[in-house]
Amino acid sequence: MATAAAFLVRAEGRSRFFLGMSVLLLAIVVIGFVPTLFLRPFFNVAPMPGYLYAHGYILTAWFVLLVAQAALIGAGRPDVHRRLGVLGAVLAVVVVFGGMMAGLLKASRLQSLGVDLDARIGPDAGVFWANLGATLVFIVFVTLAVLLRGRPQAHKRLLLLASINLMGPPLGRIARWPIFGGVGFNARAPLEAAIPVTGILVLLFVLIAYDLLVRRKLHPATWIGCATTVALRFAFSVIALSPMGQHFVRSTASLSVP
Repeated sequence: MATAAAFLVRAEGRSRFFLGMSVLLLAIVVIGFVPTLFLRPFFNVAPMPGYLYAHGYILTAWFVLLVAQAALIGAGRPDVHRRLGVLGAVLAVVVVFGGMMAGLLKASRLQSLGVDLDARIGPDAGVFWANLGATLVFIVFVTLAVLLRGRPQAHKRLLLLASINLMGPPLGRIARWPIFGGVGFNARAPLEAAIPVTGILVLLFVLIAYDLLVRRKLHPATWIGCATTVALRFAFSVIALSPMGQHFVRSTASLSVP
C-alpha cells in the first residue's frame, strides 16, 4: 500500500494519473473492438452495417482525443488543450448520436440475421438499457465538465467518469473471448453481463483509491460521479428486467435505417 501511495503521489505531481487512465481506457476499446472492427478480415464475424463502422471509429476517436488532451496538460500546453476542447465537445455529440443509433437499431439488425429476439430478450434488454443509461450519464458528465472547465480538478474527473461509462461495449466484447467460456450465446451470457459491470466498478475504484491515497479525501466530482454511475446502472438494470423495458426493446425491432 505504501508503494502504491508513493507511486500515486508521484503521478499527481507529474499530472500522469489521468493520462495513464486515459491510455488504459483507449487500450480496452482497441482490444475489445479488434475482432469486430479493426481486424475483421482475420475473424469469423457476422456482417456489419456501415453505421456501426462509423460508431466504432468515432468512439475510438473520443478516447484518442482523451489521451491527447491529458498528454497536453501533462506537457504544459493548456492553450492547445483548450483549442482541442471545441473538437471534443463536437465529438461528444457525435458519440451520443452514434451510441443511440446503434442501440435502437440493434434489435432490427439481429432480427435480419435470423436471431430469435424472444429467446434472448432478457440479456438483450439488459445490454440495451445499460448502454442507454451509460449514454445519459455520459451526456450529463461531459456537459458538467464543459461548464466546469475553469476548475481543472472537477473537469478532468468528470471527463474520466464520462469515459468510464462508455466501457460497457468493449468490455462486453472481451467477455465473448473463448477464454471466458466460448462464443456461444448460452455459454457467454453470464460473463458477458458480469465482466462489463465488474470492469467499470474496478475503474471507479481506481479513481476513488487515487483520491484517497493522494488527496486524503474524495473530490466531490469523484464521489458524486461514482455514486451516480452505480445508482443509474442499478436503476436501468431494474428497467431491463421489467415487462415494460423488455417490451420497448422488442418494439425497436421495427426500426430501420432509411
